[in-house]
Amino acid sequence: MREAAGVEARRSARCVLMVCDFFYPQFGGIETHILHLSQALAKQGCRVCVLTHAYGDRKGVRYMEGDIKVFYAPRWCMPLSVAAPSIFLSQSLLRSIVVREQVDVVHCHQAFSVLALEAMLAAKPLGCRLVFTDHSLLGLASPGGVLINKLMKLLLSDADRIICVSHIARENTVLRACVPPDQVYAIPNAIDADHFPPRAPAALPAHVCAKHDGVDFVVGGDGPERPVLEDMVVSRGLEGRVRLLGSLEPGPEVGAVLRQAHVFLTTSLTESFCMAAVEAACSGLLVVATAVGGVPEVLPPTMMELAEPNPASVVAAVDRALQRLHLTDPQAQHAQIRGMYNWRDVAERTEAVYEASETYAGEDSLAERQRRYRRGGRLAGLLMCAMAALMQVWLAALSWAMPAQDMEHWPRLAGAARAQLACVSARRGSGKVLGDT
Repeated sequence: MREAAGVEARRSARCVLMVCDFFYPQFGGIETHILHLSQALAKQGCRVCVLTHAYGDRKGVRYMEGDIKVFYAPRWCMPLSVAAPSIFLSQSLLRSIVVREQVDVVHCHQAFSVLALEAMLAAKPLGCRLVFTDHSLLGLASPGGVLINKLMKLLLSDADRIICVSHIARENTVLRACVPPDQVYAIPNAIDADHFPPRAPAALPAHVCAKHDGVDFVVGGDGPERPVLEDMVVSRGLEGRVRLLGSLEPGPEVGAVLRQAHVFLTTSLTESFCMAAVEAACSGLLVVATAVGGVPEVLPPTMMELAEPNPASVVAAVDRALQRLHLTDPQAQHAQIRGMYNWRDVAERTEAVYEASETYAGEDSLAERQRRYRRGGRLAGLLMCAMAALMQVWLAALSWAMPAQDMEHWPRLAGAARAQLACVSARRGSGKVLGDT
């Protein structure tokens, strides 16, 4: 009883700051992961804040469902919705959030996020534990991959713990960042199973192929290859059998589209964790996927046919799926996925990583951090040492200009008080700055 009370006390006292360029209102796998993980951690008793860059008129502080406080920082953005580097100018805001919110753990996401990389550099000087989640697989030989891997090798030397979304991604991160394997955890993504119920059993035809001369395709999502696909549809005269839906909003809209189909086809060339395959299986579909990256470990063979990433193998896998379509039980499959992938389990495992980071006995002094940086290479290590020293001086200057003891801690608003404040802000014409989304 006392031990359980102690766990709850630690949860309620812990404040986690999620940092990433990719967040709502933009839609994608990383955005969905951060939002749902934050909400699940809040249900577990943690205080959770999110730091991202502004999206259009969405600036300042917003509150999202689940008692999540989001800071939309005014930053100029580069292509691909990534903030432009502003290492020292951004640290004033980050320090203010850490001090006022009493942040214990800075949890950064994605190697391509500039905001996350900047926060990784400042987390240790600010006295926070640092956890990093890698959502992608990166090559070891491409010029871009070499640069990112060198940067991650330097920055991840400060990380207390690292999370990857699949076992193959874990191996990839250990290899390219040269981090100890015992500090890297594999925690998969999850889904909200309520958004992906299977269709009613009576509506499922037992033999789809026997009732149709061909198979129709419904294609969801946008991408650079869409014009090529549109040209192929027109040139082959397939307008009546191929529907291109374009971008879909995650959640119920995707679930409604999935329930129109019987087989889900995904042909990724590289994939760390295929959340779309999990959503399709949860909706009762049989999945056909290319055996790349972490895809083979996502679903059991009873739910998925694997193919090599070439057209002939994919066509053969689709044929196998259509032949055993009548053997699938959508209701049982939905129940199995609900038990395999849920955000509560992901939150509990992530909390275990936070606790492990808090018990980590590594030294975080500037001298020790610079010693670790020098292992990353002669030139890159020296540049990183200089950057860390400048960061330390800049944070000391900020501390002198605005001492932490003089900074008021921001109160945590309960749901009712926050809703009341949102109404007051809306009446005053400032609802765009503070309010429920």
